[in-house]
Amino acid sequence: MLTKFVGVGLTAALMVAAAAMTTEAKDDDTTYQSAIVGSTPGMTIGGVTSGGAAWKVARGRVTLEATGRLKIEVFGLVLAANDTTGGIPEVVASLVCGGSGGSIAATSVQAGLSVAGNAEIRDELALPTICPAPVVLIQIFRPASVPQFGPFIALSGISG
Repeated sequence: MLTKFVGVGLTAALMVAAAAMTTEAKDDDTTYQSAIVGSTPGMTIGGVTSGGAAWKVARGRVTLEATGRLKIEVFGLVLAANDTTGGIPEVVASLVCGGSGGSIAATSVQAGLSVAGNAEIRDELALPTICPAPVVLIQIFRPASVPQFGPFIALSGISG
């Protein structure tokens, strides 16, 4: 299956975050790559709300290939107010197609979030044929809750 990542314009809610990030698609539009930044309260992307506090990222990168191969490395994903993870032990990554007004197309397996805010997610996602304005959300994973996937605390850029 060949997934094509199609760019659509940025939304006003993400312009500040997107300006600080780089997103790119290779010439054949089969690989999506982006920096990762922390979330701010009051955002909704793909029907998922951001956490109630600001988060920051020291460094992070997402790569998603048309085959569904997902690789995320994030370092220093912590609360901006106190430089801790707030006790969050695990996260997942969700691919949103359609930008801020889109919907979740796939979600990864959970991965540990170290006390320093470091996480690595590697998974193979089942992708839709076309994914306009892709965004990858890093969400809190809550195994004992329904739903298991909580608010997002970091995100990639919107391909545009």
